[in-house]
Amino acid sequence: MEKNAISARWLIMEALMELLLGSSFDTITVGAIVRKAGVSRSSFYVHFLDKFDLMEQLTTKILRELEDHYETTQWNDENKQILRTSFNNKVPLPTTVDLLGHIRKYEYFYRDRYREPAFVVRLSELLGSHLKIFKDETFAIFLAYGTVGYIGRWLSEGLKTPANELALRLTNVARLSLQHIMLEEPIVETE
Repeated sequence: MEKNAISARWLIMEALMELLLGSSFDTITVGAIVRKAGVSRSSFYVHFLDKFDLMEQLTTKILRELEDHYETTQWNDENKQILRTSFNNKVPLPTTVDLLGHIRKYEYFYRDRYREPAFVVRLSELLGSHLKIFKDETFAIFLAYGTVGYIGRWLSEGLKTPANELALRLTNVARLSLQHIMLEEPIVETE
C-alpha cells in the first residue's frame, strides 16, 4: 500500500510537470491532472488538498533539489581555490553550471512559476542564503536577485543562450564583484 501511495503521488507530480509543457498552471484542472497521471480523484485528494497544494509540494521538491547543489558549499580554502581557478581560467563556476542545468531540466515549471512574484522572491532568498558564504550579505543579496533576474530573462527568451555561455557571463559578473574578496581586501564602506 505504501509503495502504491508513493507511486500515485509521484505520478500526480509528474502529470502536472507534463501538463506545464503546454499550459499554464492557472488553466490546468485537477481532472486533467488525474487523467494524465492515470489515477483517481480520490487518490489525488489523499496526497493533496487541491491543485495549489500540489504546486506548493512540487515547488518545495524542486527547490530542495536545487538546494542540494549548494548543500556542501562553504567559504573554505578549497572553494576559494575553485573560485580563483574559475576566475583565472575564465571558465564558469561549477555551481553556476549546475544551477542552469537544473533550470533547463525544469524549464516549463520555472517558466510558469516566474509569473508569480512571490516565487521569484522565494528563489532569490534561497540563492541568497547559500551565497552568504561570501560573508557579505549585501553582495549575496545582490548576486542572488541579479542571478534570478538573469535566469528569468533566459527563460523568457526560450533558453536560446547555451547554458555554459550564460554560466560564464554570470561567473564574470561574480568575478568583478568578488575582486575585493579574492584579493582578500576588506570591503571599504562609504558613509
